[in-house]
Amino acid sequence: MTSNSAKLSFIRHHYLYGVIDKEIFLRVTSIEQTNNPLAIVSDFFLRKATKTLDAMYVLCEAGFAEDALVLGRTIFELAVHLHTIASPDCIEQRRLKAECFIYDGDRQRVAKLNELAKLKQQGKCHSWITGIESKNPVSETIPIPKNFVRPKNLKEMATELGGEWECWYHFLYWSLSNITHPSGLGSHTYIRDFDQEAQEAEISQAITLALSMHYFLTDGVLSLLDLESLRPRLEECTRNVFTHIRD
Repeated sequence: MTSNSAKLSFIRHHYLYGVIDKEIFLRVTSIEQTNNPLAIVSDFFLRKATKTLDAMYVLCEAGFAEDALVLGRTIFELAVHLHTIASPDCIEQRRLKAECFIYDGDRQRVAKLNELAKLKQQGKCHSWITGIESKNPVSETIPIPKNFVRPKNLKEMATELGGEWECWYHFLYWSLSNITHPSGLGSHTYIRDFDQEAQEAEISQAITLALSMHYFLTDGVLSLLDLESLRPRLEECTRNVFTHIRD
């Protein structure tokens, strides 16, 4: 049986560095982003997911599988958002969803600044708020898209995607949330000692989750950017990696 250390090394070498970094990442991040909301969101999601995937590997190598699973929740959330944007067949609807996602981030920033202004008026958190205000424009910096629709919450998005996404939300995401939040329900390794076999099994679970969710996210990016020519390479590499880590 291949050790988890060998599995991690194989994934990083063949999938993360060999295909994602050298082939797909370079193509995605080199696309012109001016007036191209699909390129903007794809760049953001792929960068963040890839960085998080690498961080999960580092944690697993150090034996911190449960902490890696916490980060696995992040990749799942990114994948749900990305596939929601990519879900319409019409390219204009995809662009609108991307524009709404980009704008909503700035909208939330301004809403938070207004909330902080109220705290400041109450004499609370003054030293913190002053520093934040000096680095943030009070007004929105991104124009509101025509026909703006506020992005739905994660549960609604997973439900609309349906199929495995809805199941993953209710079971996988639920279990990962129990690890993330201050709850004794899911934080087994913090409450009692795990034997070596159980620790190895949890590391294997984290590896499988990380690779699967990153693959689904990357697959969505290829759809958004019409990079279908790269999909056979991604699928081939992913199959080979899963075959190797299951041995």
